[in-house]
Amino acid sequence: MNLKAAARQEQILRAAAACFARKGFHQTTMDDIAREAGISAGLIYRHFASKEDLIIALVEAHGHETRAQLDQARQHTDLAHALAAFFAVDSQEIDGQPKGVLLVEVVAESLRNQRVADVVQRDDQQIVHGLADLIVQAQARGQVDPSLAPIEAAELLLALSDGMLLRLALASEHDDFDDATLNKTFQTLYTRFLGLHTTTEEEL
Repeated sequence: MNLKAAARQEQILRAAAACFARKGFHQTTMDDIAREAGISAGLIYRHFASKEDLIIALVEAHGHETRAQLDQARQHTDLAHALAAFFAVDSQEIDGQPKGVLLVEVVAESLRNQRVADVVQRDDQQIVHGLADLIVQAQARGQVDPSLAPIEAAELLLALSDGMLLRLALASEHDDFDDATLNKTFQTLYTRFLGLHTTTEEEL
């Protein structure tokens, strides 16, 4: 794919994410996405055959981004630093809507659309196993409670993270969440859950 085509696809996906967050998958039309992107619907179809393909492309892009974050986390020998970066809570919005709104849409669609479910489950398992690997490595370094089952621990950590996104999506306009406070509290939760303590590189 050339750079122009890649840039166009990125433009379309950003517009699709904004529309899906605002109106939901099934209420959004290709014309809505075209207007959001400032292009014709016909141009969208040159890159994506259907709205379902757009949904899947967004899921795959999110999975790619998350795996890249895991790759960065693997560069840390201190799991505390790795998790602080990977699980940073961000109340950033998509077109005025909390990011968690899009997560709700993806989960709901995966429950009734097997093609979307296959992509969601594949990416989810890659992320779970990648996080579990980090936990195994930290257990070997004596940083994490060795009695914890890595896969189950990874699942629970991701459930906490996803759950916070959902809570932010449900929050009313009168709720005032502070990202720094949320992150500090979340770090306290997973530090105690993992029995986590830091080990500097000099100690390894």
